[in-house]
Amino acid sequence: MGIVERYRGSWNIQLAPLGVEQALSLGRRTEGQWSKIYHSDLGRTTRTAKCIQQYSPEAELISTKALRPLHLGELEGAEVTPERNKFMSNIARNFPDKVLPGISPKSDEPGESLNSFKKRMLNLVIKAEKALSPGEKIVLVAHYRNVQLLRSWLDNGKPKDLSINIDMFCRKGPQEPGSLWWLDPEDRKLVESKDARKPGIYIARHGKTTANA
Repeated sequence: MGIVERYRGSWNIQLAPLGVEQALSLGRRTEGQWSKIYHSDLGRTTRTAKCIQQYSPEAELISTKALRPLHLGELEGAEVTPERNKFMSNIARNFPDKVLPGISPKSDEPGESLNSFKKRMLNLVIKAEKALSPGEKIVLVAHYRNVQLLRSWLDNGKPKDLSINIDMFCRKGPQEPGSLWWLDPEDRKLVESKDARKPGIYIARHGKTTANA
């Protein structure tokens, strides 16, 4: 029987063995490139960041709750279904200040609203971008919905009010576990990258967990 895809959110699930290999592969492909490695404080992103740092030992490791994924409340640990996805999309589209209900047995964190998620995540990106030195390369090690949020904001023109392309946010994104994406400052989009040759900000999705099908 295959692995069942489950909602993760603030559930502090760890990397699967394949996820560790994906993280180490990312570290090898970007060896010596990073000045800073930001990561969410959850176990799967912390482990991914440390695997990357093995190959860029001079990089500063920075843990932050701002890079946590959207907290999904009672859905965390539940099987991913079209009905549950539709429920979350409806709230995101029509009630962006509404907190996703409940607390899951997998986490002691309550749910979160889309606007709260946008504010903490995108303000960190803005702050990091302003602090970049010429030629510097930094990576944000985060989660599926963080990458999707950044993609949706860039697609909407990177507005100061943090509004996003909500249709894009609610669609399935291409970011697989262990993937790396470069923030193209001119075209305002995320470009998948196998290395880190270009200066600027990158965002990486953590490696696979036992809850990723």
